[in-house]
Amino acid sequence: MNHPTLDMFDQIAEHLLTQGRKCMEDGQCRYHDINGARCAIGYFISSEHYDPRLEGKGANSQDVLWAVMKSIGRKLTDYEKAMLHRLQTIHDMAPEEPMPRTVHFWATELSHFREEVVKHLEAHADQPTTKVG
Repeated sequence: MNHPTLDMFDQIAEHLLTQGRKCMEDGQCRYHDINGARCAIGYFISSEHYDPRLEGKGANSQDVLWAVMKSIGRKLTDYEKAMLHRLQTIHDMAPEEPMPRTVHFWATELSHFREEVVKHLEAHADQPTTKVG
């Protein structure tokens, strides 16, 4: 299945599994950290649209979602917003160490969630995407 929403999911999953660690600083999850790591949502926030004031704001914050939309150049569907929130939760709930446990946790959770995303997309008509002004 080829769909922009599923592409987003797959990009985040690949990013997290490749990065292999949570994006954290001073014991707090971050969208971007000083070492170049990014969380699930932070992956889609370009350096150009990243603002340190986003840190500490929830995944459903208008400021965070706006930064994502500006970075990807289009509006997010309601389903994509919910999907990003859940992916962020999966990121945040992963054990911090050791790395193999984190990657195993993500691989398991992402695999199950991907099945749900595919079923949802197959069951619903495509929502048109629009540019962000």
